Amino acid sequence: MSIPEQHSAPGADSSTTLVRPRRIVIWAAASATVILVVSLVVGILLRNSADGVSFQTSDQIGVIGVGVVFAAAILIAAARPRLEISQWGLRIRNMVGHRDLEWPLVHAISFPEGAQWPMLQLADDETYPVVAIQAMDRERALVALKALRAAFDRWAPPRPVPTPQVLAAQAEAARRHEAERPLGRLEVQDLQRARKHEAAKAAGTARPTRADPR
Repeated sequence: MSIPEQHSAPGADSSTTLVRPRRIVIWAAASATVILVVSLVVGILLRNSADGVSFQTSDQIGVIGVGVVFAAAILIAAARPRLEISQWGLRIRNMVGHRDLEWPLVHAISFPEGAQWPMLQLADDETYPVVAIQAMDRERALVALKALRAAFDRWAPPRPVPTPQVLAAQAEAARRHEAERPLGRLEVQDLQRARKHEAAKAAGTARPTRADPR
C-alpha cells in the first residue's frame, strides 16, 4: 500500500488523502503473469493427440483467451480497493462494492488482532471493511491507519454522552432483565446448594442446648 497521498485544494480543510494497497497488487501481477504465460504455452503447444483427439485453432485461441480473462480478473480485483479521506467523509471502494460515508455515520474505527484490514463501526452494530488498508503492507498500513484515525478525530462529530438519568434507566432495565432471565441448570444447582447450606446453618443455630446437670 502506498503511503497516503495528499491532494490539496484551496484551503487546508479541503485536502484529500488517497490510500491504495500495494503488496497485493504486486502479488496479483505476478500471479496474472504466470497464468498468462501458462495459457500461452498450452495454447501454442496444443496439437493433435495420439488418442485421435483433434484440436483446432479455435481451441488454441480459447485456451489462451481463458488465461487472459483470469489474469485480467485477478489484476482488476487487486487494483480496485481504494480509500479517499476528506473533510466530508470517506469514499470506500473494495474488491466488491463501493460506499460513501459521511463522518457522522462513522462511530469508531477498529483493527482487531489478526484481521487483514480495519473495520468501520457504524450505527446499529453494522460494520464495513476498508480493504485499501491491508495488514500485509505492514508499516505502510500503519501510516494509512494513523491518517484515517487522525481524520476521524479531527472531523467526526463527538459522540453524544448519556445523561445520568439515561444511565440510571439503562442500569434499571439491565437489572430487571437479569431478574427476569430464566436460570440455567448450573445456576439452579448453585441456588439449591446455597439454600441447603442456609437451612442447615439455621437448624444448627436453633438447636436447644442441654442444661448443665450440675
